[in-house]
Amino acid sequence: MRKELELATKIHKTLIPRSLETKLADIAVLYRPMSYMGGDYAKFDFIDEE
Repeated sequence: MRKELELATKIHKTLIPRSLETKLADIAVLYRPMSYMGGDYAKFDFIDEE
């Protein structure tokens, strides 16, 4: 079962997008599972240009 969890962790990490910075957005991505795998959590902060 441990090998299966380690494999699932590797697969899950490949599904998480990388950080991205564009002219309109700066998106930082952090993946830190509590054990082998974690749930998904997303937080978006929209900043008005003014």
